[in-house]
Amino acid sequence: MVARKQVVLITGAGGEMGDGLIHKLAESSSYDILALDLKPLPETLASKCQARIVGDVLDKRLLERLVSEYEI
Repeated sequence: MVARKQVVLITGAGGEMGDGLIHKLAESSSYDILALDLKPLPETLASKCQARIVGDVLDKRLLERLVSEYEI
């Protein structure tokens, strides 16, 4: 069995709360961030995330894939 990478999943990453949360978690440098949003993130925000996914939190297949790849 392949070990899944531990991450913090932030949905709505491009929104006001997601933006603030990414900045705060990135400051601590002890978290790997997986950002999920309907639109691509601005580069200033995307650069703080280890992975960026453009997609819908209501997409069951997408979430199943993320859960299989990452330990969220």
